[in-house]
Amino acid sequence: LQVLKMELAPHFLFNALHSISALIHRDPEAANNTLVRVSDMLRYSIETSRVQTVPLRDELDTLRLYTSIEEVRFGDRLRLSWDVAAETLDAAVPHMLLQPLVENAIKHGLEVRSTSGAVAIRAERRGDQLRLTIRDDGPGVQRASPRRGAGLGLANTRARLAELYGRRHTFTIVSAPEGGTEVTITLPHVANAPAEQPTETTGRQGGRAS
Repeated sequence: LQVLKMELAPHFLFNALHSISALIHRDPEAANNTLVRVSDMLRYSIETSRVQTVPLRDELDTLRLYTSIEEVRFGDRLRLSWDVAAETLDAAVPHMLLQPLVENAIKHGLEVRSTSGAVAIRAERRGDQLRLTIRDDGPGVQRASPRRGAGLGLANTRARLAELYGRRHTFTIVSAPEGGTEVTITLPHVANAPAEQPTETTGRQGGRAS
């Protein structure tokens, strides 16, 4: 799990630097603003490098930092919508679960065309299950996308979910009935436990053990 999680930071950094490179000559101020946000996101990623699950509210804060980077890049072309049920905010989710999924939605749903595109993020509770949905209005999975890549984000997500939840989760990618691609994840709806903090081991005399 730790190795899988460590794959995400360089993957994100590579794509973010590519975005900044595209902005440098066209819009230097936007490039600088994007670089500041990338720095904030990487700092947070390093600080939480050993954390596997977080409350959904924290995951959404990380995602909003990422989408603010993409909004600088795409401007009015990127239309985001958030539909998050309040009862889901304390649910435990894998840290950095949503960012690669939204990145993929933007890559294959928006970058492939010159017009605007929409990405919808939804979280809801269904009984003892948490249901997360990312939907774009791009060409859908039935049409070949000109933006081919290694698919690291999706492969990483599949592997992490399998290790953390086994058969207690589902992960589907389908063409949405109204067009575009819809990614849906269901997980057990449980409150996130506080992250374990490293503690010092002390001897009987109060000295630090070797």
